Formats: sequence, structure tokens, C-alpha cells
Amino acid sequence: MGVYYDAFKAISKTKQLHHNDAQLGVAKLLDTFLTTCVINHKPGFFRRHRPWFGAYIHGSVGTGKTMLMDVIPNVLSPFEYKVKRYHFLEFIQHARTSRVSLTNKDVILLDELQVVDIADAMTLRGVMERVDRGGGWMMLTGNRHPDDLYRDGPQRATFLPTI
Repeated sequence: MGVYYDAFKAISKTKQLHHNDAQLGVAKLLDTFLTTCVINHKPGFFRRHRPWFGAYIHGSVGTGKTMLMDVIPNVLSPFEYKVKRYHFLEFIQHARTSRVSLTNKDVILLDELQVVDIADAMTLRGVMERVDRGGGWMMLTGNRHPDDLYRDGPQRATFLPTI
């Protein structure tokens, strides 16, 4: 497989972590995403459009989402990416009080995504727009299916493109 998948398997083995078939499936998808969209991405005039600038892993509590995300800094460090990892609540407070600026070598990892009110939804939307324009990358984990994020919230339609 690729660099992420191999790192995930190696870390699982050295730390004696038990992984399951679902985690291995997500590891393969992350391997493809990181290799294709991040590591091998070459910004330039004719390559402005990026089909993906982020990934969202969701599932029940205790299924290994955070463990899968924790492998990313090890994978990207040889490629000189600047990886910033936050718990979602910590990040949303940071994003509300200061401008998040990104370059094409920045990766934001957000653990435990919870969009519960319009302030969270609009803040996250603004950050994701800056990530897309600035060339950075994001990966998020959460317990909710994307369809359930900010469900029935006011002005949800303006948040849907973010999902």
C-alpha cells in the first residue's frame, strides 16, 4: 500500500493497538487521499482546482477515529507540512477570536466535530472557505453522520456546502 497505510500498520504493531477491518478500510481511503491530494499535489496556475481539500471520518465513540487521525503528522512530517491538531471546541474558540490563515503546506486536524449552533456553523464555513482558497488541508473526526451535522439549525442551507 502507500505511505499512510504502512505507517498506520506499523504504529498499530509497535503500540500493540488492535485494528479492525473498518479501520483498515478507512486507512486505505486516507492513504489514497493523502497521497493523491496532499503529498503529490503541486499547486500552480493550471492546478488551482482541488477536488478535495479535506476528509471527515465519522462513527461511534471508541471506533478509532482519533487513532487514525493521530498517524497523519508522522506521515506528513517528511514532506514539510505544518500540521496543527485541535479538539474542535478549542479550535472553534481560536477561530472566533483570531483569523485562521493557511498556506498550501498547512494541515488542520480537528477531533470531535460538533456543530450545534449557528455560530459554530458559520465559523466552520468561513474556515473551510479559507482552507480551500489558501491551499491548506483539513481532516475532521466526529460522532455524527454528515447529514446530522447542524440538523434543523437556522439557515442550515448556507452551511450545507461546508458539509
